[in-house]
Amino acid sequence: MNKTSGFTMLEVLVSILIVGVGMLAIAGMQGRTLKTVREAETQAVAAMLAGEVADAMRANASATINASGSVTEDWSNYVETSYSDHSSAPITLCAAASATACTSAQMAAYDLYQFKSSLASAFVDSNRSSVRAIVCRDSTASSTINFDDSKLGGCTGGSKLMIRVAWKAAMEKNANAALGSNAANRAASATSSTRVYGYVLQFEP
Repeated sequence: MNKTSGFTMLEVLVSILIVGVGMLAIAGMQGRTLKTVREAETQAVAAMLAGEVADAMRANASATINASGSVTEDWSNYVETSYSDHSSAPITLCAAASATACTSAQMAAYDLYQFKSSLASAFVDSNRSSVRAIVCRDSTASSTINFDDSKLGGCTGGSKLMIRVAWKAAMEKNANAALGSNAANRAASATSSTRVYGYVLQFEP
C-alpha cells in the first residue's frame, strides 16, 4: 500500500512539473508574440508618418524657371544634416498663418517639425532620444540604419532623397548573442539590451 501511494505521489509531482514547464513555455510564446506585434505596429506608424511628410514635400517644392521656360522642382529645403534638426518648434508656425505668410523654406521647417513631433508622440514609451528621423540624400534605400547622429542616420550622399526613421527597442535576453559571431558584435551586445530598428522611404516626386 505504501509503495503504491508513493508511486502515485511521484506521478502527481511529475505531472505538476510538466504542466509548470508547459505554462512557462506558453507564457514565453505569448511574450514573443506581443513583442512581434508591437514591432509591426511601430513599423506601420513609421511608414504612415513618413508617407505623410512625403506628401507634404510634394506639395511644397521650390520651383525655378530657366531661360527657356522650363520649370525645375527642388526639395533641398527638406534636406537635413542631423537627427536633431527641426526638433524644436520653428519661429513661424505655418499652420496658424495664411498661405502667403510662409516661404517654401519656412513651410519645410514646419513640416519636418510636425513629422518629428508626431513620431515622438506616436511611439509608445518613447521620447526624442529613442526615436529619430532625418531626411537626407543617399544612393540607395538599403543603406544600413544608423542611430549615430554623426553618421546622418546611415545616409551616404547621393541624388535620391530618403526619409529615414530609427528607433531603439528592447531585445530578448538571448538575442544579443545572435547578432554576430565577431568580437565587436559580441562586445556591443554585452553592453546593450536594445536593438536599433528602422524604416526608410525613398521620396518620389
